[in-house]
Amino acid sequence: MQGRERPENIPDIVVSVFKMKLSELLDDLIKRKVFGCVTSYIYVIEFQKRDLPHCHILLTLDYSSKIRTKDDTDKFVSAELPNINVNRRLSEIVTKCMVHGPLWYYKSKFPMHERW
Repeated sequence: MQGRERPENIPDIVVSVFKMKLSELLDDLIKRKVFGCVTSYIYVIEFQKRDLPHCHILLTLDYSSKIRTKDDTDKFVSAELPNINVNRRLSEIVTKCMVHGPLWYYKSKFPMHERW
């Protein structure tokens, strides 16, 4: 992208990059077995919100790889923000793109989603 170009204006490039990243993610999950041995999987790609793609993935793990306890979950799930003193740019990107604000704000602005 150049200058003020927006992703929604270059869908061919967005889809190409998305496909490459999805392929790597699936390789991590299935071939490299980051969660253990996958016995089956399915995924759906959707295009929403200004035509940007996202994917829902469902994995079935073999019996010995299943996540059963809190400790098992903690091996794979982390909710730590990058240290701003170590990597300022990464910290700013994560804070801007991945941290969601309080839910009450959205409920007051969009009452049709009252069931959130």
